[in-house]
Amino acid sequence: MRRLLPTLLLLSLGFSTLLWGLASLQRIFIAERDEAQARVEAERGALQEYARRTLEQLLDSELHPAEDEIGRALDDPLVGTSDLLLVVDGRQRFPRPVSFASGTDQSSQVLYLALRSGAEVEVEDPTSPWAERIGLHRELRTALAAGGHGPVERAFRNLLRHRTRYVIDSTLDLPSMTAALDELFDRAEPNLELVAPLLRDGFRDGGILVVEGLQPALLRRRDRFTAEDFRFLADRVVALSERAQTEVEDFRARAAEPLSTPLRMPVNFTGPSLLLGGQWYARADADGVVVGTSVDVDALMGVIDEQMRGRALIAPDDVVDLPAFDTVISPIASLPISVTSSRFVARIVDADQNYRIKSIFLVSSIGLALVIFALAVVIASRKQRFVELKNDFVATVSHELRTPLASLRLMAETIERKTAGQSAVRDYPARMVREIDDLNFLVDNILSFNRLDKGRWRPRRERVGLRPLVDDVARELAQWSSRPVEVACVDLDAVVLRADPELLRLLLRNLGKNACTYCDRETIRLEVRGRLAAGGWRRGFTLFVTDNGVGIPRREHRHIFGDFYRGRTTPTSRGSGLGLAICRKTMAAHGGKIRIATSGPLGTTFALEFPLSALEDT
Repeated sequence: MRRLLPTLLLLSLGFSTLLWGLASLQRIFIAERDEAQARVEAERGALQEYARRTLEQLLDSELHPAEDEIGRALDDPLVGTSDLLLVVDGRQRFPRPVSFASGTDQSSQVLYLALRSGAEVEVEDPTSPWAERIGLHRELRTALAAGGHGPVERAFRNLLRHRTRYVIDSTLDLPSMTAALDELFDRAEPNLELVAPLLRDGFRDGGILVVEGLQPALLRRRDRFTAEDFRFLADRVVALSERAQTEVEDFRARAAEPLSTPLRMPVNFTGPSLLLGGQWYARADADGVVVGTSVDVDALMGVIDEQMRGRALIAPDDVVDLPAFDTVISPIASLPISVTSSRFVARIVDADQNYRIKSIFLVSSIGLALVIFALAVVIASRKQRFVELKNDFVATVSHELRTPLASLRLMAETIERKTAGQSAVRDYPARMVREIDDLNFLVDNILSFNRLDKGRWRPRRERVGLRPLVDDVARELAQWSSRPVEVACVDLDAVVLRADPELLRLLLRNLGKNACTYCDRETIRLEVRGRLAAGGWRRGFTLFVTDNGVGIPRREHRHIFGDFYRGRTTPTSRGSGLGLAICRKTMAAHGGKIRIATSGPLGTTFALEFPLSALEDT
């Protein structure tokens, strides 16, 4: 399980990286969907804002002439105000509220009839202007009865001058002037240029109104009369206007307006707004004066729809709509104008579908990754189990071979002693011993490699003198090799290492055996030399082992320390490919490393680099 841990860590890291990548991809897909929906909403919002601004422009175009009309209506009560809105100090001025005095009093009608019939009119104060007015009215009747244009005109002008000079209650003034004009038309031929302004526009002096016409005066003071008196006087004024050939239709329309109640206007609002469910479009200034006009929002929305279609801003099946609203105040800036389009819906649906498809792909990828991860773990576990079984088998077989090999070597040595005097067979036992030693060395290498590879051989560090150790290995090589072996030691006499002696012996034996195996000369020469580097970037103790073998090609330098790798220089030579691999593992166990310092046809030099901590102070 310990050897499987790196594989599991790598697989976990790869799987985590894949999950991170897929999560990042999912965020990208979400961003793409949100961006597509945002583009749709932005396009829809732009169309809605265009429609809203167009509606505001159309409303403003209707309000501008209404403002001029409001100015006229303030001066002239004959101007209709049913489509105008004016609120000053919280009081509705337009549309003009239509109301009458309460009760059923007909005093104005009675006064008119009395003046027409010449009956006596009671006056409470004989010195009041009203008493004077009654006197002037009698003078006019007297002049009309006597005849003559001059006296009649003078009497009528005196009556007008008196009306200019004194302000008399409208319930007395208007019936008396109406009676005077009726008297004048019935009994004389009045000057129409004089009478017409008296009925409609009034008289002005230097631009100042001094005598108000009967039509506007009666409308302006409508609430002073009862309904019966007003209708009676209005009918008389209409008849007089027709006789004087004066415009009267607008007066007739204003006089026929029904009773009304004030609008329930909002107290405060800011900015252009639709009021009372969209019936009015109005603005309010800093002083709270509300100016507006009645509008037909549905008709204006139809104009906007036609305009947007004409400019190809919306498709034939798109709908621009302003839902009905019953709020008192609806600011133009926040009107809920909507643009409904099937293409917007289709684009949003496409974005959602693309997102779902990509999400399904991501989920499938995660599932596939999980399956691959599980299979990789299973395969790695089985492979590791197979390797362990193989190593256990090799170790078991190698261990079992050591006992018969030891017995064979003992018997070969015995035969060698007993046949020492027989020249015909004297080299057979020696050859048998060498072959058994070769086989025994191979078994030792396999067992050592297996222990090192599985981490079962931990170095037991002791004081190891390099010179005695090299001499021992040299003696073993001399006994094993069929050719002379010469081993030279340089600068090793005082070198003592803190190391595992068995591992160092195994390392030097493998280097020595390789030197013997891959050498085509009569004498095998080895040089073991030490060098201490206390400074620089390669600080430590280096042991150089130089042979006179055939050398190692440069193309094999990077592979030569691999497990079970055999050099191709002498393909007929025997070997397991474990010698240099054991050397590499031995140096790694001591915190050092082995490398090829030089190699050529004259031999190879291996550098065994130990850390300074491995060097024992002497």
